[in-house]
Amino acid sequence: MIIAVCGGIGSGKSAVSKRLNMLGYTVIDADAVNRGLLRDSEYLKKLQNAFPDCFDKDGILNKDELKKRIFTDARSRERLNALAHPEIGARIGRSVREAGGTVFVEIPLLMENKLGDALRFDRIWAVVAPRELRLARICARDGVDRALAEKMLDAQRGEEEAEKRADAVIINNGSLSDLYCQVDMLAEGLSHGGE
Repeated sequence: MIIAVCGGIGSGKSAVSKRLNMLGYTVIDADAVNRGLLRDSEYLKKLQNAFPDCFDKDGILNKDELKKRIFTDARSRERLNALAHPEIGARIGRSVREAGGTVFVEIPLLMENKLGDALRFDRIWAVVAPRELRLARICARDGVDRALAEKMLDAQRGEEEAEKRADAVIINNGSLSDLYCQVDMLAEGLSHGGE
């Protein structure tokens, strides 16, 4: 069984994934897969061709510059997604096949990037949190100002659709122990063949 753990930036997907790991489940992090792509020389060549001004004269990627670009320019974001998402999907697919059993995939933009169609998830768990709380988390975690955090949130579309299509909605607006209780209950449902 393959279960997507989706939600927008700052919603708390990583905390859910951490708890799933603690419970013994395999969790594949799409963002970690993406970071792995940045160590692949062939992929970096494609990225440099698409975004030459985000690389220095020695061919080193300026990640902060790329982040600003994709969160402030929709065309750049679409270009990056068209380049990255097929690669990410293929790598996740291989990892899921190798893992076997029940596997969770932490994925931010399930509806927007069409990875759900490619990976054929059996279930979807959506992680949601209030906007103000998410903004505070993004600023603290990423060291960005509120204006950029708002652009990062606004750049992500499809969250409402993911929530509507979800088999379970995890509300992350309280303590970590509250969040873990929700995850534990959902995991318990899996072990009993339901949800």
